[in-house]
Amino acid sequence: MLFRSAFTHRYALVPGQRYLAIALWDPASPIIREHRVPARTAIEPARVEKIFPNASELPANQLKFYIHFSRPMRQTRGIFEQITLLGTNGRAVEDPWRRTELWNDDATRLTLLIHPGRIKQGIKLREVLGPVLETGRDYTLVIGAAMLDAHGQPLAREFTKKFHVTEPLRTPARVEDWKIKPPQTDTTAPLQIDFPRAMDRALLSRCLAVKDARGNSIEGRIEVHSDERSWAFHPHRPWRDTEYIVVADARLEDLAGNTPLRLFDTPFDDS
Repeated sequence: MLFRSAFTHRYALVPGQRYLAIALWDPASPIIREHRVPARTAIEPARVEKIFPNASELPANQLKFYIHFSRPMRQTRGIFEQITLLGTNGRAVEDPWRRTELWNDDATRLTLLIHPGRIKQGIKLREVLGPVLETGRDYTLVIGAAMLDAHGQPLAREFTKKFHVTEPLRTPARVEDWKIKPPQTDTTAPLQIDFPRAMDRALLSRCLAVKDARGNSIEGRIEVHSDERSWAFHPHRPWRDTEYIVVADARLEDLAGNTPLRLFDTPFDDS
């Protein structure tokens, strides 16, 4: 009679490791089979490519950072133990992050949120621990080399971003303050918008669009410059001698989470 059984391992097998499967149907004559997991092919370690905002001066109510990696990363809450915010004295700021994993689809970009409870005025957490960032001080954001990529490899090196903290932003990001530089017709020169303050880098890529007078979207390429204070749209086809419209999504935010329509830090008694 032929017997079959199956074993499903709970955890991933270790590359390069040797395993033995032992069947004790007959204790006097056990059946032993060896299985060796192929060694992992060596790949270049992941690295931090850039962090946004790009500016070296950030408001005291800065809300988020975007950390871009060169390859997919391991998604685990343990990443927050590898990301440190150091003050001027070199000491780590206590528990600055909202510990929610916010990755893009391929896990190459992490959205890192400063805990809103330490930004919004009148919130108990801010009253107990104080704000994360204080005006006039210098800070260093440190991405530790022990952070693991999707293959379990640590980063190639530690990455740091130094910045100085300025006054908080507590006014709406008014569209009326934007400066639009229209291009010449019959060219593919960019349409440019300059902002009086830095805007959210990721939202700039999807919250502004150009349409013609009929409401048809114009295809083109977007570039962001000047520490997220300038947005340029390069059309795929030359501009025609007609009317165009720039459409701004109401969810577009500045660095403090303020939109053209609302403030991120709104007092509770406001309607």
